[in-house]
Amino acid sequence: MNLPGELALFARKKDTEFAQALMDAASWSRLMLELGEEYNQRKQTG
Repeated sequence: MNLPGELALFARKKDTEFAQALMDAASWSRLMLELGEEYNQRKQTG
């Protein structure tokens, strides 16, 4: 078992999962912002 290589692979996999989670959170918060703006516009016009 090549320990440094295994650790590097594990760290890279963790980084990828973390980056994916960050992107998911960013797109989710952007979606919530857009929904909030649309809600405010409807509240003003209605």
